[in-house]
Amino acid sequence: MEAQEIERLKTVLSYNLLDTPAEEEMDRLAELISIVCEVPIAIISLIDGKRQWYKAKVGVENQEVPIEDSFCQFTLLDDAYLEIQDVQQDLRVKDKAAAQGPDGLKFYAGLPLKAPNGQNIGTVCVASTQKHILSEKQQKSFKLLAQQAMALMEAKKMNQKLGLELETIVDKQSKVLFERLDQKESEINALLQAISLSSGLVQFSPDGFILEANEIFAEYLGYNSQSLEGEHHSNLLFEEDLLKNKEFWESLSNGQFKSGQMKRLHKSGKEVWLMATYNPVLDENGKVQRVIKIAQEITKSIESRKQLQQAKEQADQLNSQKDQFIANVSHEIRTPIHAVLGFTQLLLEVEKDAVKLEQLNAVKSAGDNLLFVINDILDLSKIESGLFQIESLDFNLHESIQELSSFLQLKAFQKNLDFSIEIADEVPIWVKGDKNRLSQVLINLIGNAIKFTESGFVKLKVELFYQTEADSDIRFRIIDSGIGIPLDKLAVIFDRFSQSDEKISRKFGGTGLGLNISKSLVEKMDGTIEVSSREGIGTEFLFTIPFPKSNGVIYLKNDPITFQKVEKPIKILLCEDNELNQVLVQTLLKSTQFELEIAPSGVEGVSLFKEKPFDLVLMDIQMPLMDGYQTTQVLREEIKTKVPIIALSANYLIKEKQKCLDIGMNDYLGKPFKKEELFEKLYLWTEYHKRPSESHQISTTKKLEVPVDLNILKEFSGGIEQFEQEMIQMFIIQIQNWEPEIAELINQEDFKKIKASCHRIKSSFGVIGADDSSLILMEYLAEEEDLEGIAAEYQIITQYLSKVKPFLESKLISK
Repeated sequence: MEAQEIERLKTVLSYNLLDTPAEEEMDRLAELISIVCEVPIAIISLIDGKRQWYKAKVGVENQEVPIEDSFCQFTLLDDAYLEIQDVQQDLRVKDKAAAQGPDGLKFYAGLPLKAPNGQNIGTVCVASTQKHILSEKQQKSFKLLAQQAMALMEAKKMNQKLGLELETIVDKQSKVLFERLDQKESEINALLQAISLSSGLVQFSPDGFILEANEIFAEYLGYNSQSLEGEHHSNLLFEEDLLKNKEFWESLSNGQFKSGQMKRLHKSGKEVWLMATYNPVLDENGKVQRVIKIAQEITKSIESRKQLQQAKEQADQLNSQKDQFIANVSHEIRTPIHAVLGFTQLLLEVEKDAVKLEQLNAVKSAGDNLLFVINDILDLSKIESGLFQIESLDFNLHESIQELSSFLQLKAFQKNLDFSIEIADEVPIWVKGDKNRLSQVLINLIGNAIKFTESGFVKLKVELFYQTEADSDIRFRIIDSGIGIPLDKLAVIFDRFSQSDEKISRKFGGTGLGLNISKSLVEKMDGTIEVSSREGIGTEFLFTIPFPKSNGVIYLKNDPITFQKVEKPIKILLCEDNELNQVLVQTLLKSTQFELEIAPSGVEGVSLFKEKPFDLVLMDIQMPLMDGYQTTQVLREEIKTKVPIIALSANYLIKEKQKCLDIGMNDYLGKPFKKEELFEKLYLWTEYHKRPSESHQISTTKKLEVPVDLNILKEFSGGIEQFEQEMIQMFIIQIQNWEPEIAELINQEDFKKIKASCHRIKSSFGVIGADDSSLILMEYLAEEEDLEGIAAEYQIITQYLSKVKPFLESKLISK
């Protein structure tokens, strides 16, 4: 190491061994440098052969950096001022860590700290994440401040040296200290003079009157410096800020430093924003002698920020309008599609002519395809708006995949492709998750594979990727021998509206949304998805989803809907303004025990409801004069009816179902709906909502005649007797625990827990083939907080279970 460098490092070490010099003053000095140079970052540091460490800093978190990563190593090489106006263009520093990323440094300026012996021991530097240039006045101020930093450090070093000799040279040391104080005062005055060249500078009395102000500050507020002398600080404030002014000056008079962004009153009456510091100056007794204010005008910056906030609010408003527009478009498109598909299905059920059947199937296929495109667009909008919900329910994974098989097998057969599904033995049968969204992803990906494969095969492989006590990570692989994806398109294949080639888009069709939606759905389910492909050979999509393990509750398919004989027809009011949908519902309910009356608006619906008794209301949401929400509010709040109301809506974008339930409706049916879906809702809500005592007797009699249908359990078990025995034993234990639990909840009138308890045990009734109608009714009654009805149903179900238990026990094999 050269002798000159060794000498320099010794000098650096002598200053490094000092305690932090004049810490408060150094920190304030760094802040003043930041304000004067109009940059967010200012650092006073020392540099040895390995590192640069900070004595004072503003705008950075770390305390030191390795010398090879520092910008200041280049400042140290010369005695001159160094300024880098565009870091990204400077070969010396553009590759440094501090210059990287969107928040990397764009501007740097530095001066060396020169010790009295002529050695450069460190630097004073400023920096910004924006491009910047220091004016000539700022450079001059910057140099004076750098000298002040060295002076402060030198003063500390001298003070320490003198302290060691205190016992022998007290008189001499006192003299030196006073000289230093005089020097410091002169330097501070020089510093203030330098600051005044580029910043607003004001001196206040301790009680807030202006003693002196420079022209820069006066210009900020529309005055000249002489006219401000003698004015009180309060005269520069808006009326709403006056209340806090007294407390503000009390803090300053106690020696507390104040800084921040402050709004002030311009002579013309407009707002002026300042970035300012209020610095109390103390006398030898610790009392505030005066207050020095240093300020920079930032009005344009504040206005830009306000404009940015306004732009954000406008963007949010536009986004909301976009969602509403999509919701309206959804309603306007899905409503006629609902009618088209509904009537087409009715015609398919009765038409015998082969030619007409072919034409009707073509109409239905076209309608289904159009609905698929619309659903893609709406799914995309829901995901964008953060309104997309993922369910977590127990379901049979193997069965769900096999259900897709028949639908996809037909598509593959039509193209003469070999389609196969392989599920590894270790993949769990029952998992917890969103069955419908998983199916949507699989249909998208497998449907794509079939569409883009002209010959060969399409395979779905399901494997257990990783397993813990709580979760099973299941991997799905969709492999095809299709056209493949070009290498340069793989990186964007999941982007919205992206397809690998315009020619392919024209040939195969599609919106370009399927893969983007699939990726979003997989990620919503906490999974990952990737793709690999070779053009002309084939493609593999691979996604992995973590499924929480099932809690053992098994959900079976509902039995086909059947209707019991009723003494009188069930009367239904349909509030619907669309004539096609009116005719469709009329046709669907023809030759049933339902009597239908139609109101083309909410107003007429309310009028009809007041005139006649109805057992159920089918409520369209968007209607003229009075929409479905308003109509429901009138029925619930003014007429006080508890008749079940089922919402009919073509808008499934903005949490429509929850909104309908919150406003007082009982259920929700999205358009277009299938015939079976409508009848399922009608059966559920019209069979149970009226509860005369004789209906209890009929229900009880039915239950006592046939306790349970074990054929359901046999179908599920596949003939495995041990499994059936375990299910029967489990059910007996569950109902033995459930009966006293529900009795206690009825005692406590805890409707929320009654509903949850009935819902929980209901699936066990389904497994064993038991009648769960009373449980369904108790759930509904708990929502209505009908304690009397719940108690009556509880008596029925306990009588029923008193017959079920011995019947099931008789089926158990004694060991």
